[in-house]
Amino acid sequence: MDLRQLKYFVAVARNGSFSKASSWLHVSQPAISEQIAALEAELGVKLFTRHSRGIMTTPQGLSFLARAEQALELLETAKGELTQENSAAKVSVRLGLPTTITAALAIQLLETSRQQMPRVSLKIIEGMTGHLEGWLDNEDLDLAVLFGRPGNPASSLSRRFGYEKLYLIGHATPAVEHLDAVEFQDLVPLPLIHSTTGHQLRQLLDQRAAMLRQPLNLIAEIDSLPQIKNMVFQGSGFTILPRTSLTRDWVGGQVRYWPIVDPDCVLSLHLLPSAKFLRQPGSAEVMTTIESLMRTLIDRGDWLQAPDDRPVEERLVPAIGGTDREGR
Repeated sequence: MDLRQLKYFVAVARNGSFSKASSWLHVSQPAISEQIAALEAELGVKLFTRHSRGIMTTPQGLSFLARAEQALELLETAKGELTQENSAAKVSVRLGLPTTITAALAIQLLETSRQQMPRVSLKIIEGMTGHLEGWLDNEDLDLAVLFGRPGNPASSLSRRFGYEKLYLIGHATPAVEHLDAVEFQDLVPLPLIHSTTGHQLRQLLDQRAAMLRQPLNLIAEIDSLPQIKNMVFQGSGFTILPRTSLTRDWVGGQVRYWPIVDPDCVLSLHLLPSAKFLRQPGSAEVMTTIESLMRTLIDRGDWLQAPDDRPVEERLVPAIGGTDREGR
């Protein structure tokens, strides 16, 4: 017994005619007759009797009709529920954020996306930029915010939405305590704590040092922002990071920060999708919405970095807690 046989049986019983059922179902009469005969053979009863004026449903057929209609009705209800659940189901999107910006942005992105994209379940995954790139290539992420050099997009598929200015962070030693800002050549001799070479920011610093023919004074290489932070707190050395990483717990006591005025010490921000995510329906809409959310955070001052339509000389931002260490 299959669903088609039940549908044919109900149509014949309700129309009182094989020909009318054929017209209603848009199925040939011989095909209907064949399926009804197979159903009767399986049940071992006659469902219809034929007479000169047409057909009549037998008592056994009437009893079976009630059950058949119930079964078809239950099936339609189940289909409707599944369709409704499917239309309301959330789309899971895995967004990778660099460690340097996660603390400042993750909660706001989650809350704003929940309001503006109720059908999207945004999952934020934190990592260093080199790791995010690998996860994106392996399609363990759907989208990622990645750093790149200005004018050098992370990929032809990426969308640039801003820049990050870089800062020297550390204790106010005699070498820097009198400065309001530093040039790259001034920080090269300083003891530096930073990530390993597999990350965009470290690569930028190495390239800039190579241009000056002055190697960085690296005293420690750690792919862990919390451990870099701990060493800086202890006065072991300095580090260089984007402004967004300077959450309130970063800067306090003897720890200070100085903007790096070298125009080459800027990272562009890109939103990059995985190839698999791009093939999914609605991916462009999700990507546009997330990009818009990040621009909104920039515009209202929640993301302390420069939007990409501002010239380099305007990419100075007020210091945390209202203390202006940039001389403005």
